[in-house]
Amino acid sequence: MKKSDLELFMRDRGSKIDLLNIQWIYRAKKYYNMKPADIYLMLIPIHYKLSTELVKDMVEAPGVEEFENVVIRTTYARHYNFKQNLTMEQMYADCLHHLYTADKHVAESIAAHFQAQHRDVDVTGSLACLDNQAVVQRMLAYCVHPNVGAVLIVGHGCEYIEPDRIRDFARAHGRPAEAFYLQKVGGTEAGIALGCRLVGEMLEKIEAGPRAPMYAHELIIGAKCGGSDFTSGIAGNAVIGKFFENLTAAGGTAMMEEIAEAVGLRDHLVSRAVNVDVARDVGLTYDKTMEFCRKLGRYSISPGNFVGGLTTIEEKSMGAVVKMGGCRIEGVLKIAQRPKHPGFWLLDVIPDDKPEPAFFFGGDATGLLDQIACGCHLVLFNTGRGHVGGTPVAPILKLTGNQETFDMLSHDIDFCAGSVLTGAETKAEAAERLWGLIRRICNGEQVHAERVGHRQGTLFFNYQDPRRVVPCRY
Repeated sequence: MKKSDLELFMRDRGSKIDLLNIQWIYRAKKYYNMKPADIYLMLIPIHYKLSTELVKDMVEAPGVEEFENVVIRTTYARHYNFKQNLTMEQMYADCLHHLYTADKHVAESIAAHFQAQHRDVDVTGSLACLDNQAVVQRMLAYCVHPNVGAVLIVGHGCEYIEPDRIRDFARAHGRPAEAFYLQKVGGTEAGIALGCRLVGEMLEKIEAGPRAPMYAHELIIGAKCGGSDFTSGIAGNAVIGKFFENLTAAGGTAMMEEIAEAVGLRDHLVSRAVNVDVARDVGLTYDKTMEFCRKLGRYSISPGNFVGGLTTIEEKSMGAVVKMGGCRIEGVLKIAQRPKHPGFWLLDVIPDDKPEPAFFFGGDATGLLDQIACGCHLVLFNTGRGHVGGTPVAPILKLTGNQETFDMLSHDIDFCAGSVLTGAETKAEAAERLWGLIRRICNGEQVHAERVGHRQGTLFFNYQDPRRVVPCRY
């Protein structure tokens, strides 16, 4: 490995390797009574903030108590309270939390100060020190999102993503924006105080701004499933599909993301394309997604889906694509790419260059944030089994086609389409009722996730060509 590459690797992974080695030495002594020579053989031969002497002292310590006395001498000890009755595994997790989320803690503390005053301040970002094109594109997109009035970027000071450059981008696009590094402003307490002052000043500016009307043709609304059951395809998603027909007919924009839940439906998706170029892009995106699932040995179906009455990924997929309604596909969007014109769009969040599993690690909240990065003012989240989450930046309107789920989670789920199953409403009538709720939300009514304080989601690395659809490269 070249020296520059090694330095890059160590900055991103060095502390994790140190902490893994500490944890393995601990386990070898506590659980297996291993000899020092055998412990040396299983360690990763890389030291970042652990000297060779410290590693030797830990490995050759006579027992666990002596080992812990050596750990206290390491740089990682300041992130761990030895008076707590925690395991070495918990120490590992605590250290990683402090090392990689210091700026997150400061940003969340600033936001919490204003949230306690019922003022709309949210936090999003990435936990990694290194930059990644998809993460940068998302953060830039949030800076100029129509729901965002001003931006504060908090950095630790050693990460590769540069807060100053994000601030300058936001300012160039008309947003009040500020940025600072914790290493340069005096640390945690000084950073929180400075952040509260900067955010307070920006809030005064934007809260005094004029209000203006907004129309249906200006809306961008996304849709996603989470915890699908037997009602999802025939009630909840069916109502979303009917609503999307109405929205796009009014000149608005709609999108969905879950191509990994369109298994077996390649021909159906391609047939919905508005022209041959879009058909090519849809086909390439589908093929890449299926290869991604094969490489990882995993498709997007869970035991909870089976409990909810679904039997196969193909059955789940047929219910998922019903969110399209009768819409034609205008094109395929990449991460943080805005729709070029109104209509219905597919969003591709699958890596182009390598089968990075963050797509699955991120979960529902990260998938919702990817739609928001494409400009969605609001995202419809259909959940047959039930869901309680929400995200920063845009409201998540949760709906279900399962009346029992709604009755159980009526303080978390905003809309029930179960009446379509009983025949009490048609899909068109339920879609019009949903439209009425969306109008109220656009005028300031909170969804339940906002009301109870859900703001989940982090930005995982991805590897995509940000401009165009390309064939799978793995």
